[in-house]
Amino acid sequence: MNKTDIPSQVLVRTLCVRKPGIRDTNFQVLKLKLELLAYLVLNAKFGRRSADVCLNDTVDKVGDLKNGQAATEVLTAMSEVITLGYISSKVVTYAFEQKSPKNQSEALNWLAQAIKEFGIQGVNVNTVKDALKKALANNNPQVRQAGISLFGVMFMYMGAPLRILFEDEKPALLQQIDAEIEKVKEQAPPAPTRGIAVAARGTDEEGNDAEGEEVDKFNIEDLVERTDISASITPALLEQMSNKNWKERCEGLKSVQNILAEAKFVTGNLGELPSALKPRLAEANKMLQTMALSIVQMMGTALGPHCKQHIRTLGPSIILCMGDTKPQLRQTATAALNAWVDHTGILPLIEGESLTDILKAENPYLRAELLSWLAPKLQEAKKVPAAELRESVPYLYTCLEDRNADVRKSANEALVPFMMHIGYDKMEGMTQKLKPASRTQIFGILEKAKEKLPARAPPKKSASSAKLAAPSVAAPHKSASAPVLEAMDQPKVAWEDDNDSDGKPDQAKQAKGKAKAVKSKAVAAKASKPDEDYGPVLTVNTSKKQRLRDEEKLKVLKWNFTQPRAEFVEQLKEQMQTNVSSTVITQLFHTDFKQHIKAIDALAESLQSSSEATVCQLDLILKWITLRFFDTNPSVLLRGLDYLNGMFTMLAERDYSLLDIEASSFIPYLMVKVGDPKEPVRKGAINIIRLIYKVYPATKMFTYILDSLKSKNARQRTGLETYIPKKLSFFNIDMLI
Repeated sequence: MNKTDIPSQVLVRTLCVRKPGIRDTNFQVLKLKLELLAYLVLNAKFGRRSADVCLNDTVDKVGDLKNGQAATEVLTAMSEVITLGYISSKVVTYAFEQKSPKNQSEALNWLAQAIKEFGIQGVNVNTVKDALKKALANNNPQVRQAGISLFGVMFMYMGAPLRILFEDEKPALLQQIDAEIEKVKEQAPPAPTRGIAVAARGTDEEGNDAEGEEVDKFNIEDLVERTDISASITPALLEQMSNKNWKERCEGLKSVQNILAEAKFVTGNLGELPSALKPRLAEANKMLQTMALSIVQMMGTALGPHCKQHIRTLGPSIILCMGDTKPQLRQTATAALNAWVDHTGILPLIEGESLTDILKAENPYLRAELLSWLAPKLQEAKKVPAAELRESVPYLYTCLEDRNADVRKSANEALVPFMMHIGYDKMEGMTQKLKPASRTQIFGILEKAKEKLPARAPPKKSASSAKLAAPSVAAPHKSASAPVLEAMDQPKVAWEDDNDSDGKPDQAKQAKGKAKAVKSKAVAAKASKPDEDYGPVLTVNTSKKQRLRDEEKLKVLKWNFTQPRAEFVEQLKEQMQTNVSSTVITQLFHTDFKQHIKAIDALAESLQSSSEATVCQLDLILKWITLRFFDTNPSVLLRGLDYLNGMFTMLAERDYSLLDIEASSFIPYLMVKVGDPKEPVRKGAINIIRLIYKVYPATKMFTYILDSLKSKNARQRTGLETYIPKKLSFFNIDMLI
């Protein structure tokens, strides 16, 4: 018989609904019924409607001495056909509704085994978490033990975040949980061996579609409920943290500790808390400094991936605490730094030369601790910006000759990891700037370190790479000036030219020849790679949907501020990486306003050539323009308003409807420019507001105008009060109420 020929729903209802159903007291009959049900699940069209009919009664039998095994086989078969996520949620819910300790313990044991077989993908972790809390609070020792066993299985997939969710449990129970964690913390989650039927099954009339189940890669961070604590970081709390009285500062830090402890997991929106904590990390009072480090460590765990938004604010200050004279405080600082770097990697600390600036400090404790900590991190890192890491090499050489034995030892440990990312040749060349005596000593140390370098596997050549390399050999389209322009763009590879200031002509010529050779190799290497600058300014993709979804779920900072902080700028830059040309990104975030004008011109050209790309990245463009509203240069402002004029005209022609998130991240800041001291800027802002009415509902737009009338800026209020009567003449007043 085919699956379609078996009347599964009729048979399931006959087995389960017609009395006595699966609650049959005759164990032999019950066994046959469960076996028949398992057969129907695997061999007929069995979906959620059928499962809902029989799940409750099946769960009631998992604790049966004679037929419990048959009942769990039915649950496993249902998970195979329908998905473990759906069945597991129902099973734990029904088990704790039935109040039978035997059923509860066996249901939890079944779920622990099922997760190992199916994997945790699709499982509702919040439902399982609630069931675990009930199990751990149960008076029955078998239920508690089953809950602890399930906790161990969940820990293999979720890691440390799961432990944080249970910190409120009793100390005796936490000891049992920690003992279970010790058993499994070194174990990797087993590969799924079941659940293949879900992928092949697709959808059917039983309601077995993919509704509710995600097929993306499992990510624990998506399952964690995060709290926005920005409302709790009040101005009064920030003022208390900076009070001259150390007791007041201590109370402020305790308040922050309580906020983080209560929230457990927080969003990246921390308000001014990182900036307020930064001076507390440099406290002269060691007790307060230790407390601040503990808070920073809590923040690292609570923020998770959102640490990236604040690592550049707090990271250098944490590292400076590693230079304290007290070993205990240095250990606390190292633990706090690890809590952040586990989520961010070491890249943010190397970028911007913050690492170099810290190594400049002639503090033996700091240098020894930092280099010792940095060595394994560099070895684990897959990619590090060698150009910025090279800036730290002179100070690494200084540490190799330091009078302090711990500093020399740490520098030797870090030498090979530095060499892995920079290269032996570059590091050897940098010894030319050293004094002759130091050069000889450092050169000998480098030679010994070279022997410890791990062997690199030869790169594999594929057909696709050969095709990509072929056009770069001939390169007929490049002009004669191309090599010169490319050489101008090269990083500082010719630093050897000024290595000998003592006027030795032979050494100077040697260095110059070596520099030319290095430069020619760099030019050739660059010529062999495809030039990304020739690509489109903006990319046509669907990444905007994900960005808007992340902002709605508070996975990223909400675009709302009175003055743009560094974390907002970094977030925007990171979001642009895969959606905007690398050259334009450099111009957009350059410190020179002339580069901003070039970027606006590039965006204007893209608007003409590919309006679709502008629509795809509209939210990013509007956010960047709002950053420019806080600049004082009139050239950038006027050029930006001209671009906005053309862009909103294009959007109106396409009948585009501005999204609420796009509007909320742009319109309030545009309203501020209505009160700009310069009349051309004010007029330009009013013109943009008129155009926005074509792509955004008048009722919603009027709300922003009314909010802006509360501004303390007289020019802004006057401009809007003059503008409102003109706009009301075009709209029925009922539309705006």
